[in-house]
Formats: sequence, C-alpha cells, structure tokens
Amino acid sequence: MSFKQHIENWMEETRVALIAEYDRQGLRASGSYAKSLEPEISESGSGFRAVMKSAKHAYWMQNGRRPNQTKSPEQAKMLYPIISEWVRNKGLNFDKGHIFAICLKIVYEGINVPNRHNPGGVVDNVVNRDRIDKLMSKIGAAFQEQIKSDVIKILK
Repeated sequence: MSFKQHIENWMEETRVALIAEYDRQGLRASGSYAKSLEPEISESGSGFRAVMKSAKHAYWMQNGRRPNQTKSPEQAKMLYPIISEWVRNKGLNFDKGHIFAICLKIVYEGINVPNRHNPGGVVDNVVNRDRIDKLMSKIGAAFQEQIKSDVIKILK
C-alpha cells in the first residue's frame, strides 16, 4: 500500500470516528458538522498535507465560544435565527422568550466547554497522539518496504 493510500485510509477512518464521537456526545442537531467533514490530501515534492475540512461551528463545539465583544440585545437578535434552528433541530420545546434568553446568555457570557450538555473533546478525543502514532507506524512500515524494494532493485 502506498503512503498516500495509508493517509487516505487514515483520514477516512478519522472522519468516521469524528462523526461517531459527535453522536456519542449527543451534539448532533442539524447534522451539518457530520455532513461537512471532508478529508483533503495534497501531495508535493516534500510530502503530503492532510486536512479535515469541517463546518465552522466545529471549533465552538470543541473549544466553546467567547462572549461577543459588543454585548447588546441587538447582537442577541442576530444570533436568534441560528439558536432557533438549533432548538428546532434538537426537538426542544422552547418558546421565543426562552430562545431569546439563550441568545442573550451566549452574547453576554459565551459558552464554556465542557459543560453539562457538551463534555468537550469532540475532536481531541479522536485526533490524538495515539491515532497519529498509528498512522506514523503504518507510514514507517511502508517506507521501510519501499527502501527494501529499492535496494533489491539496485542489487539485481
């Protein structure tokens, strides 16, 4: 198996594991995070670059969200459609006043992660030293096989 194939397999396994962790933690609302995960691998003369594209809110699921710099009810009104959709997707029975109160709380206080609804680690629990070390071992073994093959060709 080539280096690129090892990386492609690892990225797909990681994508699947990220979705499983997202679901395990009960963070799925619209499912846009899971749908947005897209491995992107590019090759250059010096190696490979592997990136997992994702929805912007993946950062906030992992790290939380700071309060707005400008704290005002107007800022909460701007957040209202997003939170309203989230409430609907989660199947929660909140009225408009409750949703607006959530928006105000986010604008003024932010969202800390971990919290009682998000234990944290949706990305870090998956993309960790152990997972990276396993990829490096596979690539190292493939590199060793490539060198062995090259040496045998030279000696023939």
